[in-house]
Formats: sequence, C-alpha cells, structure tokens
Amino acid sequence: MGTSVAVKMPLAEFLAQPGETFHDLHELWDGQVVEASGPSEKHVWLQDKFIQLLDAALPRAEWLVKSEFYVTLPGQARRLDVGAVRRARIGKSAKEFFGSPELAVKVLLESNTILELDRLREQCFAHGCSEFWVVNMELRTVTVYDNLRGVSFYRTGGVEVIPLEAFGSAETVGTPDLFSVPD
Repeated sequence: MGTSVAVKMPLAEFLAQPGETFHDLHELWDGQVVEASGPSEKHVWLQDKFIQLLDAALPRAEWLVKSEFYVTLPGQARRLDVGAVRRARIGKSAKEFFGSPELAVKVLLESNTILELDRLREQCFAHGCSEFWVVNMELRTVTVYDNLRGVSFYRTGGVEVIPLEAFGSAETVGTPDLFSVPD
C-alpha cells in the first residue's frame, strides 16, 4: 500500500500540511512520509458493508463508525479501513482525535506485510484499541486480535459470527453478511 517518499517529518508537521488532498494521498509511518494509494471499488464496497453492519449493531449516540479512519499515534498518521470509537473519546472535533479507535479494521492488500500489520496492531493496542480485525477478501476470513483475550478466526462455513460484546453490544457481525461482496 505505501511507497516511501523518503521524507522524514514529525507528526505535528505532518498533520499541519496544507492542501485538501495531502492527507488523502499520504500517511506517516514511523516518522517517514509514505504515499498511499486509494482503495479499489470492491474494497470501498467492503468498507461500506462494515459501516452498515457496525452502525446497526453499535448505538449511534455512543459510537462513531467511519471508513478511512485516520489514526494518529506517536510518529504515525495512518488510515484504517474502518474504525469505531466511543464518541466520549473524540471530544469536540474528530480531526483532533489522538489515539486508536476501540475497533480497528484493516483489509489486507497484496502490498501489506505481516510485520507492518503487526506493528500497526501493537501501536493501536497501546493507544486505546480493544480489537484489531484483519480482513482477507480473497479467502473471506476475519482474524480478530483481542487486546485481552488473544486471537479468533472467523470464516463463512466455519465460525461465522463475530461477537461485539467487547463494545457493549449483544449484536454480532456475520461473515456471510459481510462477504456478500460482488466478485
């Protein structure tokens, strides 16, 4: 996903960059500016499906569910495919939010590395994340990393229902519903 631009930059300077599209096209990985490519049509469809399912399962008055959720951490300004954060943590402006949402969702791309995802997951856990979901569109699986309980694996035809009790909801997300994505 990311291609290095070979420019080092502190987080505050990165966030202060002018231009309406700068932050749409760039991320900050360990203090390094990286070019970010846009998601494919299928990827956007999956993000929208996640938002639809999570919005229905989590009370809107309490939760903000958003695609292309910008995570700001020490030396990092990265986008998650979907994030769900308690509104009480946001304050007055979502643009000024520092940390990770409680639920972080990353859809695998061919360019992702295990090390990059592991680093991002651990940084999110250190800054407010309860669960980090890695979604594989090709295999139609969701790996849920829980900050307290370990790792669970969900797939259509196997364990199909992802519980949301960690977020105060009795609702679930079903993999058959999630992966009813057009091919």
